[in-house]
This record gives sequence, structure tokens and C-alpha cells, in this order.
Amino acid sequence: MHYLFFFLPLVSAYLEQSFDIDVYPLELGISDACTLYSTENTSYLHFHDGQILQKNITSSIFAVNNQCDLVVFGYPANNEVKLWRPFENTITSIFPNQSSEIAVNRFGFSVDVQNQSWVVGAPGTPNSALGTGAGIGYAFVYDGDNLQSCRSLYDTYCYPIGTECKVANFVNTKDYYKFLKIDPLYAGVFNDTLLNNQITDNAMPGFQKICIHPQQPYYSTGPIDPVRVPYFEYQQFGYAVALSGQLGKFGTSLYISAPGDTNRFMEDNAGANYGRVYMWDTDIWDSTDETLDNITWWDYSVFSPLIPPNLKGATYRGFGRAIAVGRSALAVATYPLYDNTREPFVIVYDCNPELTTSSHCEESPDRGISIDDLPGNPLQYVSNGMKAYTDGKTRWNYIPSDIEDDLPDFQNEFIGRHIGVAGSNVIIADYRNKKVYRFGKDSKKRETHRYLQNTNFGTNTQHLILQSHQKLTHLWQCPMGSTSGKEFCDWGKEECISRKCIPCELQYYSDDGWLQFCDPCARNFTTYEEGRAYCDPFVAPIPPGLSWDDTFFILVVIVVGALAAYLALVAWQYLCISKRRPRKFSDKIMV
Repeated sequence: MHYLFFFLPLVSAYLEQSFDIDVYPLELGISDACTLYSTENTSYLHFHDGQILQKNITSSIFAVNNQCDLVVFGYPANNEVKLWRPFENTITSIFPNQSSEIAVNRFGFSVDVQNQSWVVGAPGTPNSALGTGAGIGYAFVYDGDNLQSCRSLYDTYCYPIGTECKVANFVNTKDYYKFLKIDPLYAGVFNDTLLNNQITDNAMPGFQKICIHPQQPYYSTGPIDPVRVPYFEYQQFGYAVALSGQLGKFGTSLYISAPGDTNRFMEDNAGANYGRVYMWDTDIWDSTDETLDNITWWDYSVFSPLIPPNLKGATYRGFGRAIAVGRSALAVATYPLYDNTREPFVIVYDCNPELTTSSHCEESPDRGISIDDLPGNPLQYVSNGMKAYTDGKTRWNYIPSDIEDDLPDFQNEFIGRHIGVAGSNVIIADYRNKKVYRFGKDSKKRETHRYLQNTNFGTNTQHLILQSHQKLTHLWQCPMGSTSGKEFCDWGKEECISRKCIPCELQYYSDDGWLQFCDPCARNFTTYEEGRAYCDPFVAPIPPGLSWDDTFFILVVIVVGALAAYLALVAWQYLCISKRRPRKFSDKIMV
């Protein structure tokens, strides 16, 4: 009985509201300030306070920032991204701006946005059914309409110089790449062609906008095997992207996946098709040149790239087919293994939550979420034909994932193609069974939500949205420092929220508004007021006694009293004590 009581509080603790809309949406999105939904021709921003803005622009690929003043739409077939600024009522088209030597394809395949900073993936040309024609992918970071940097598989953690490998930070980059001053690709970027001089600070913003030449990357664990470099062409770098914060701020992290050749069947793999997730953290360079603004530089993470779990066999997992990010967690999706349902198909990584440090995402001790962790069996529809897909094809040099007319591309439709991180929740959408599975970062199940048409969640937001016909259900957390059961409140109704979200008592805290109970402070820590999101170090109380004001008053009284007594004594001696008569002496001679 105690076992049940322990787990029940975790499953239904949040705030919820439902509202009807006038259209039947095909796409759905959510952020801190609004819900986005789209019909065939029109996108609507439904603000949580009731305001609605709309525009004749749609795409199945989009991201809306938390302020809802910028929506990014991707159009990979056109190599285009469109920026909708609803309050300005403008649409801006962005195209890749690279030399003809850099072939950018499917620009707009994936997007994410934080404030006015956004990232777009261009995972290159995919392989054909014959396993040919693939081209390398890229990703680009923008600040508003302006390109900030290009990222690729050729990015490196450090630069080999002699017997050393110097970390690829801002200063070492200026020194290492000075040989590029005479490269035609960088014409107009550098101030001089002196190869002995470092690249100047004012040339670095232009330098990082250009995709670097092919080179052998070095990671913190050492150089990549040169045999793997030719595999870059079909790894689809830029397939999924995520941005945890805005440019110009410490604590922002960038995540880009390269899941491999998703057009190749997962059981047809000789180790050349693997999947990786790459990570960077911002470094803000304050130049000595006072005419320059601070420069945002991307430091390659010491834990990058993340690699898939090392399992027996050579089954391709599509590691990075979807990624989701919060400040303290990263979730990476793979193909689930229908012959090993105990193996996690969503891997969870713990990241540093502080904004003053690098993310340093490492695999959680709990590892992640497996098919066996989900209620029922989401893969029960897998047929014998799907399991026998490779029959008669084992001698083929390349087995595509979608070649049989009577079978769909079931590999890329497996659960895990849409995941999210909302606060402390890791969320997995199950489109086939119309369910959303909500887990904690500890990979423990919290709750299953049902819907009929659609669901969505965003990056760096605590909000979740569900759609059933023309009814939308919005879920979000209690304010930090308070907890709640599952409660119904309209957004912005502070009276309702403060009544139903209960502040933590003294000696308890809650840094997670999705839970029903507060956590006790650790030993030697406590709280000194209710409603705290963290505990302070315990400080022994001062024993009861006199206050300083009382003590000071008593000291003054003692000093004044002593002085008065002394003066009184002096006065008494002067007034009341007669002077002693002088003594007279007479000398007598005794005979």
C-alpha cells in the first residue's frame, strides 16, 4: 500500500485549462505566451490571455519563441526559411548564404528558436533507394535576419599543433586558421594577408559565418578515425536541432543531430551508419577593440559527440532522429528494437542547469525510457511482414527502408520521432495510439495523456498542448516553490493559481512545479520562509537573550551611572568633608 502511495503523487500534479477554437487545426505548437495552430493556409497565435493574431503562412516545420513575437517556418524543398513577426505583421524570407563551393540542401528541414536567436538544419541530400547521391549536411545559427555562424561535421574540439591539441576556443582559433587569409573562400573577410599575424577580432564574426573546409575533426577523446570522414556525406547533420537560449548570453547551448542514413533499413548496417549528437556552448568574447560589440563564440563541448549505446550486433539505431532540450536535460531518440524492448529508445542525459557553466550533458544513471516502460505495447502492430523485411534482400548492397509497396516506411514511423522536454518532464508522443507518455528526468513514468488529433511541446518551456477536434487542452506547472494536484485554472487567473498551488512549508522546497509534494531539504540545509525553490545552508540560531539595542541601552546606563556616582562622590568630598587641621609639632629636649 505504501508503494502505491509513493508513486501516485507523481502522476497528476500540474495546472490545466481547456478552450475551444473556431478552426480545425492541422498543426499545433506551444510556448510560454501562446499556442500556435495552423489550418491549410493560415497560422494563428492564440495568446494565453485570449488575444489572437493570424497570418496566411503555414508549414509542418516551425518553431515559436517563448515571447511569441517570432515564428520560424522551414521549407526544405525550397531551401528557404520564413520569419513571421506577428506584432510587426511582416514575413522575411531567409536563404542559405554560402559560396557555390558549399552545397547547402534541405535548408529548413529542422528549426528551433529562442528569443530572436534561431537555428536551422540543412541535412543535405539523402541517399536514393540505390544508396547513392547523398550530400553532406550543415546547420546555421542566426540572430534575427543575420547569419551568425555555420556548423558542420568538420567542427573540431581542438587543433593539432605539434604534439599538442589546443582547445578550439576563440583565441586559439584566431591563431590556427590564419593560413586561411589567402583562401578565396574567405575573400573580403580578413583585414590583411599576413600569415604570421593572428586573425583580428573584427574579422572573426565574418569568419565563423563561412562553413569550414573539410578537415579531420579532433574530439576530446582524440582524432576521429580517418576512415569515417567519407561517411559524413550521408550522416544527415542538421536532421534535428535545438537551442537552449539566446545568443549573447552565457549558458546557451546548441545541439545538432546527425542520425545517419535514415533511408537505409536499420538491420542493413556494417558500422558505417551510426548516428551522433553534437553540442556547443556559448563563450562571450569581450574584445579590447572598443568599437566592437561582444562576440558570441561556440565552444565545442568536451562531451561531444554523444554516441549511441554500445549494443551487441550492428543494428542501426538512428541515434538523434529526434532531440529535445531543457536547461537541465537532453533527450535523444533512437529506433526502438522490437526484439529487445528492455533497451531504452529515448536516452536521457543530465546537463548542468546553471547558466554560468557549460552544459556538460552526460548520460543519466537511469539511462532512459524503453518500450517496456510504456503502458501496453506501442509496437503490438508490428507485423510478421515487417519483421521479415530483409527476407530475399540479404545479398543487396543497400536495403532501403521503404521499397515494398504493401509496407510503409515503418522504420521512420516508429514511436520516438517526436519527443519533448517540458520542465522536469520527458515527453513521448505516440501518434499511432493517440497518447502522450509523460516521464520524469529520472525515467520514471508520471502520467499518460490521451488526445485525438495532435500534440506538441517546445524547447525551454514548461508547457504542453493536446488537441481533440476543436478543443485544445493546455497543461503547465505551478510556480516554483509550490506544488499542486491536478487542478483546473484559466491562464493568468492569479487568484485561482495561488489558491490551488500550495507554497512549500518551512524545511521543504520544490524546484519542480509538476509534482504534488514538496521535497525535504537535505541535511544541514533548510528554508527560512515558505514557498522556496531551493534550500539555504543551515545557520544555528542565536540563543534567546538581549537584543543589541537593549544591550547598548544597559551599557549606556551603566557608564552614565558610574560617571554620575563618581561625580557625586567628588562633590560630597568637596562639600561635606572638613579639611584636616594642620598638625603642629613641637620639639622638646629631654634632659
